[in-house]
Amino acid sequence: MFQGKEIKNLWKLLVLCWNAGTSDIRGSDMPSTERPHIKFPDDARILSFKLLEQSSPSISFVVEQTNNSTIDLEFEYLNPRDGGVVEILYESLNDEPILVELEAKLIGGRDSSVKRYQARSRFELVVGIVSFVIGLVYSVMMLLGSRNVFARPSIRLILLEGFVGLVAVMCFYVAMKLFRSYADKRLPMFAVKYFEGKS
Repeated sequence: MFQGKEIKNLWKLLVLCWNAGTSDIRGSDMPSTERPHIKFPDDARILSFKLLEQSSPSISFVVEQTNNSTIDLEFEYLNPRDGGVVEILYESLNDEPILVELEAKLIGGRDSSVKRYQARSRFELVVGIVSFVIGLVYSVMMLLGSRNVFARPSIRLILLEGFVGLVAVMCFYVAMKLFRSYADKRLPMFAVKYFEGKS
């Protein structure tokens, strides 16, 4: 039951809207006729919503519902890593969580992107560090081995050096990809407790 009405599929959705870039965003950077909004599919119905937290009261983050499937967002400005966390209760005909649309058009900028949150895994960080160390070791081996190549040219040694160099490059590449993936999942501090269970 929700507000005296029977609900078959009640879901709670946490939406984090934040500036993940490196430049500030002002409210005037958005088209006046199209405010940032969260759009649900037609088979979902919004029941309630509330702003759980904003990075700073000065950004004046406001949440308003315009119809059964759309919630508008408004703010004065967003410095890098500023934003707000919105809790939405909705009814859906689906038995699985849905992926909503977040549309926020910037004048002269890129459109917003929506990602389903996935907690950072320390496995990524550990594998990245191990890959980096292996790449570093192989690079040192290649530098030390190059002296022998110049001293005693050998096809076998040259092929070995090429293989060692290739392994080093691949290890560095894997390490950088994993480090970047780990960093991309880093949440702004005001939202960590809602998505990672930390206070």
